[in-house]
Amino acid sequence: MTHEKQTPEESQADNILNADYRDPKNNWPDEETNGNSTARYWGMDESTFSMLLHLSSFMSMAVPFAGIVLPVVMWATNKNESPIIDAHGKKTSLIG
Repeated sequence: MTHEKQTPEESQADNILNADYRDPKNNWPDEETNGNSTARYWGMDESTFSMLLHLSSFMSMAVPFAGIVLPVVMWATNKNESPIIDAHGKKTSLIG
């Protein structure tokens, strides 16, 4: 099995996806602000948005081509605001 060399962007995306998002005190980032996260994506926090980004690919079961279009739109509207959403969106949209 051969492995292709990853670009710096792909390596960064893999590091983000495989990272442990807890701080040394084992708190999730939202717990540091008592759940009042300032970053909102379509009215959701980052983890909820990332989960729905992945689940949106199943929309093709209900609406033809929605499982292709919706993840790309969700990723494209927020890719510059969060490196985590950018990494998840690339994996979901088969771009990265």
